[in-house]
Amino acid sequence: MSSIKHELVLSALKVIRPTRCLKSLVVSAVCLGEGRTIESIYIEELTKQYGKEIAKNSEIEYTRDVNSLFNKRHSDKDLIILCDIITTNYSIERNFNCELLLEATVNCLKENGFIIIKENLRQHEGPLLTKINKLLQESYLVKFHEMNQLRYSIYMEGNFLDIYWILSREDKAFTDKKIFQFFNFIEEYSLVKADIKAFSGKEFFHFIDYNEKEHWNLLDRFESLKNGALMLQLGFTYLHLQTVVRYNNILFLMSPYTETIVDNLLYNQRAKDNRIFYILANFHLCTYSSNYYDVLFVPNFLHYNANYEKFFNDAFCCLKNGGEILITTLVIGPGSQNQEFDGIVKFYRLYLKTESEILNLMEKNGFSGISSEKMTDTLSLKIKKILSNEPSTFTSKKATFLNTYIQSKNLEFVLFYGKK
Repeated sequence: MSSIKHELVLSALKVIRPTRCLKSLVVSAVCLGEGRTIESIYIEELTKQYGKEIAKNSEIEYTRDVNSLFNKRHSDKDLIILCDIITTNYSIERNFNCELLLEATVNCLKENGFIIIKENLRQHEGPLLTKINKLLQESYLVKFHEMNQLRYSIYMEGNFLDIYWILSREDKAFTDKKIFQFFNFIEEYSLVKADIKAFSGKEFFHFIDYNEKEHWNLLDRFESLKNGALMLQLGFTYLHLQTVVRYNNILFLMSPYTETIVDNLLYNQRAKDNRIFYILANFHLCTYSSNYYDVLFVPNFLHYNANYEKFFNDAFCCLKNGGEILITTLVIGPGSQNQEFDGIVKFYRLYLKTESEILNLMEKNGFSGISSEKMTDTLSLKIKKILSNEPSTFTSKKATFLNTYIQSKNLEFVLFYGKK
């Protein structure tokens, strides 16, 4: 059990990166197990990573009293770790209010404080994981950083549902602004409920999911994808298990889309494999290990990224020397843009650049051996095939959007490759 405590402490320090002493709190509804205490692990890692001075002046309190969060006993904490509070209370009372727990915890934090929520959902039904994910991603009280699986539980117990979330307190000044931004957007484009329902779902832009041969052709381009290679995949192609079997590699899957993708994968996975790790993350806030991955595969994700500069910098840093990156993404085509196109792109929250702009950014951030290849014709054929075989998959508005703007060359679908 010390390994689980150690993993939580390392995850906390990875995002906080303290430059001064910390005030931390651990609240657990269950015993954290035998072995070293979480307090001793915390101080040891602070000393090792940030020096004796910071460790000596830092405080960490451990309590089993969950009610202490609600009676204002705690305040001005830099970090609060909650362990198995939701699942324990949910077993007793199905209507347990997770929002009140989150609000009480946030009120105990400093303005820039962090929260780690750890829950073992092995004995619980799927809707609880979805409920927690939905709450944490939609809450105006916190910024969602990432959801991870505890590696110790996967390796030692085959438990894929021992999960923790990393959050930070949201700036109060932005809370109300967030709400009004959404309603102003709806009003600006005169959208009604039917439009919102028709356009919802970023998974619509999964262009590599429907053709296994195409998927393998892309992965076979990697020289480094060999036995034991570490691969980070941003966005899903739903061929993850076959990937680790074929290449005998270790795969980290990150979903930047919706919580239901990860929920369904975790609950419905027929063949468990401890070489696969699922992560649900805010890519803009997620912190990656430097020089860690051999291969970075990015299908259908880059066009959701608001900060291309940060993306390529993070991508370069997380790859080992000689590591490879392969991206498939929408780019701005040579066709003339119009107001309707701009409006739809904004609604989908697509962030599009030209092919040359992306190539320049890759070069600027250190990648070499860069090449690009247009796949627009392949995408056009795929869309037509999907529409004829699975008409219920897309609404007419979605089909019109892609068909219209690909045919008019407003959009291109391009593959990019590079090396560190």
